[in-house]
Amino acid sequence: MMYNDGESMRNDGESMRIEVKQYGSETCAPCVAIRRKLEEWQRAHPTVKYSYLPIEVHQEEAAQKGILSVPTVIAEIDGTEVARESGYFSLDKMLARLERYMKMAGETEL
Repeated sequence: MMYNDGESMRNDGESMRIEVKQYGSETCAPCVAIRRKLEEWQRAHPTVKYSYLPIEVHQEEAAQKGILSVPTVIAEIDGTEVARESGYFSLDKMLARLERYMKMAGETEL
């Protein structure tokens, strides 16, 4: 079951928080394209929290997370990183994997 506040119900009855973070730069053409695509995807998945983090503003956080290049997209479920892609990658494959996680978590009848 999905809720409108960025959470879904896990099999154990607890809520699950899903977040996608993109580290990028406005001077990076792939970053801008990925941002547009992620914003569109997020509109179709309103339970997912999406954040765009300009690397110029979030340098310290990016360094703490070991981000060495942009674009970098990180998906987290309940604060645990479940997927990370950087540089040249297939965003469609990453989002399909995240959707599988979401579907598995949303199944309450086993």
